[in-house]
Parts: sequence; structure tokens; C-alpha cells
Amino acid sequence: MEIGEEEYHAEWTHDDTGRITFYILDAEAKKEVPIEAAEIRIDVKIGDNPPVTYTLPAVQPQDGKSAVFEITNKELLGALETLKSPGVVATLHVTIEGKTFAQRIVEHEHAH
Repeated sequence: MEIGEEEYHAEWTHDDTGRITFYILDAEAKKEVPIEAAEIRIDVKIGDNPPVTYTLPAVQPQDGKSAVFEITNKELLGALETLKSPGVVATLHVTIEGKTFAQRIVEHEHAH
């Protein structure tokens, strides 16, 4: 998914345990971009319910930077798997080089 005006990209994967991994990538969506962030956040709003915030900690940060963020949460996975449903909105919140982005997560599949 695009972050900003294609300044960066993010991709996410998941497994059957409910582990969700987000990767921060460059403008071409080819190389990981380590960022100075201890975590990223995802807000999920379903219908008229208040949004629920999920925090994904950095995975193995080096020198305070990581390109990989992860959580194991089946509730979040269930929401992300229903993004095409009406009334389900998920937003990625990330700060990269001092600039804060709030990017809607849209489900799609593709090969690299």
C-alpha cells in the first residue's frame, strides 16, 4: 500500500496464529526502509463503534531503527481480512523522518 504521495510503501503478511507483520518499504516497494520508531499503530473502525487501536512493536530494532513491525492478534487479523466489507476501515499510523502519515489500509493481493 502507498504511504503519502508514494514516498513509501507498506506491505503486510499474516499467518494462521494471528501474527501480522507490516514492512515499511521504499518508494518503489522493493527495499525495506528502517525507520526510527518503536512502534506503528493501526486504528480499526467497524460500523458505528468507536475505533480500536492496535500497537505493533518494532521487530529486532538496530540503532533504534526497524523496517518490520509485528503483533499477534486474531481480532485485528479478522478485521484486516474483512476490509472489503462495508463499514470496516483500518488506518495505519506511522512517522517516518519526522513526517506523520495516516494511511487507509486497502486489501489487495499481488505478486512481487
